Amino acid sequence: MRRRIIKQGTATLTLSLPAKWTKQRHLKAGDEVDVEEEDKILLVSSIKLPSKKQVTVEITDANRGDITPILTHLYRRGFDTITIKAIDPRLMNEINTTTKDLLLGFEITERNKKQCVISNLSEPTEEKYEVLLRRVFLIIKETQDVILRDFNKGKFESKQEIETMRKQQDKFVLFCRRILMREKAEKSILDWELLTFLMHIHHAYYYLYEYSYQNKVGKNSKFIVLLKNLENYFQLLYDAYYKKDSSYIHKLNRQKKEYQYGACYKYLEQAKGKDAPVFAHIREIFRLVQISSSPILAGLFD
Repeated sequence: MRRRIIKQGTATLTLSLPAKWTKQRHLKAGDEVDVEEEDKILLVSSIKLPSKKQVTVEITDANRGDITPILTHLYRRGFDTITIKAIDPRLMNEINTTTKDLLLGFEITERNKKQCVISNLSEPTEEKYEVLLRRVFLIIKETQDVILRDFNKGKFESKQEIETMRKQQDKFVLFCRRILMREKAEKSILDWELLTFLMHIHHAYYYLYEYSYQNKVGKNSKFIVLLKNLENYFQLLYDAYYKKDSSYIHKLNRQKKEYQYGACYKYLEQAKGKDAPVFAHIREIFRLVQISSSPILAGLFD
């Protein structure tokens, strides 16, 4: 967004703040904002901008197997420089992969025999939060399209594409959580809960595809019907959030018996062999979509 600079008096230049931004942060005339200059960028925040946070972790026999969760937790806690000490060269591949796939804007900036340093070089600004949250929703929709396409063919040829989308999803969710950790606002609790559910929905789709791929599940028209209904079910969740309309959630909740306790149970009872786990995975996704409506509905009462 672009803003025009206004001259006031002989030397003062002013810039108006976007109405949507100020409304979301409940700012009014006379309130203070934090302004910080960073190279050629001027950062304006409704909260005091955090100083660059650094942390050092030493690798031991106890935590050697937990490199990825350690890095992702430190990232979402808001640290800008992460130093890993006493590093085993054999762990570098996992550190490289985790940094590349999950830590948005971070790069390995130093490496020697004793330690590895991971730094924030190009992290998006907090204003990108809403853009990336929408992307989290849309990745689920894209995943739905790919999975339905392969189930229609009865051939699972998109494993790499599904894995790539899972990595993107996890990376964007982690970044959004990193932003929420900074805000520490009441709304952040609801957003954190929503992000958690959206991540679980996408993971459930991933495991559905993984099982079908590994077990060469055959074509079944009942799978197709449920997966199409699942797309419509998730669309209700999407519309509820972006149209700020609780009627979509009420409709979603009314359909719970039809799918979770209706068609899914019916097909599970009739299923044989490898089909049964597929129906179980699909039912779990219906359940996750339905419970994801809770933080959205709560947010509509503002």
